[in-house]
Amino acid sequence: MPDIDTSPVAGIAGSGVANQIAYWSAATTLAGDTGFTVDPTNNAMTVGVARIHSTGTSNTFVGEGSGNFTLTASNCCAFGRNALISVSSGGSNSAFGEEALNGLATGTDCSAFGFNALLLNTAASNSAFGARALDSNTIGTRQCAFGTDALSAITTSSDCSAFGFNALLLNTGASNSAFGSGALDANTTGANMCAFGFNALGASTTGASNCAFGVSALLLITNGSNNSAFGFAALSTASTANDNSAFGQNALLNNTGTTNAAFGALSLQSNTTASSNSAFGYNAMNLTTTGANSSAFGAAALDANTTGGENSAFGFTALGANTIGVDNCAFGVNAL
Repeated sequence: MPDIDTSPVAGIAGSGVANQIAYWSAATTLAGDTGFTVDPTNNAMTVGVARIHSTGTSNTFVGEGSGNFTLTASNCCAFGRNALISVSSGGSNSAFGEEALNGLATGTDCSAFGFNALLLNTAASNSAFGARALDSNTIGTRQCAFGTDALSAITTSSDCSAFGFNALLLNTGASNSAFGSGALDANTTGANMCAFGFNALGASTTGASNCAFGVSALLLITNGSNNSAFGFAALSTASTANDNSAFGQNALLNNTGTTNAAFGALSLQSNTTASSNSAFGYNAMNLTTTGANSSAFGAAALDANTTGGENSAFGFTALGANTIGVDNCAFGVNAL
């Protein structure tokens, strides 16, 4: 390649500085800037403090300290200060935001969008969208976090999904799913949980295998397990109760007992400590508080019962006048 003639040109002022990119500062004046440079060794450019380079194969890095010049990874994109700064051989990763995917070296197929998202992650197949989402995760895999601070405490557990502000905020357990602002935000070691709705399972800490669908469903449960709540405020007062199922608005609303099943709006909503009750239908066993081992099938069946136990009512308003009676059976509309 022939030498380039660098002798002054008549009518043009200015001179070059090694590795600075020249530009016209005036019609006949060339200038440079310490913040606008080229690094020919690493095929990189610097604009201000932002570094731009494409080290590796099919990679793009933009931002101060983003990527590095020794990596062998491919198909990576990083935008932001120190994003993907540690990557070596891990490929197909995307990081957008300061410190996003900062600790990843060999993990693959990760996506991080937001300040400190997936900050400490070294594992594969994780996705984080939101400031500090999944920022403590190290070796946990197959995780999805969408929202500020979503899943921000998890470190080594896997297979969790969080969608919403503070969803699964303190969680370290595995196989949990939370959808909604504040859903499962107090959970620590509990596993195999599902929460869908604002504040659903919001107080749960160590309980396991609970499912809540609806605003404030299973709201106060802490370490109770094997409960299912579907509907607004369903099972919302239970704290340590186990093995309950509630389907419908306010079903088992005040329950602290165990092994109860309520299907229908307001069914068993007054139940407190009683156990082993089954209510199917609107208002079924609505006023029962401590009566246990009863079954009601039909709208308003046993709807006046309070403390009576071992009753069975099948049909609309069956045993509708019973309050404290025990060991009764009624079959048919308005029976007994």
